Amino acid sequence: MRPERKKPAPFVYPPGPGPAQSLSPQPEAHPGLALEVRSALAADPHTSTEWLENLARDPDWRVRSALADNSASLPELLEQLAADERSDVRAAVAANCATSPEALASLANDQSLRVKEALAANPNTPLPVLETLAGLRLFAGA
Repeated sequence: MRPERKKPAPFVYPPGPGPAQSLSPQPEAHPGLALEVRSALAADPHTSTEWLENLARDPDWRVRSALADNSASLPELLEQLAADERSDVRAAVAANCATSPEALASLANDQSLRVKEALAANPNTPLPVLETLAGLRLFAGA
């Protein structure tokens, strides 16, 4: 008969700051920080506000889009990202339920179909914005 094997204890992060809090939030302090790492930090709801503020200015749109998807993003950052040059980022802002009604309204006249579709699907989009969208032909053949 085999002896009973004990299951290893689950890994628990040690007390103190998490990985995102132990790095300097200044991007210039980590010039080689990989895109994947910056995107993961932007998407992590536990990333510090200071890091998120810096990641909102990241030169790569994929990092800004990950931040716009993060439900823990501050409304001010989502407002800033609502004016982003990339429609992918604006669509992520439009889909985020943490986006303020004012920022959602600012996206109502966006030229991107993806942004308008995300606005229409967001349960927090104000009724006047939905009415504006309802008056538009969003789909071919509609």
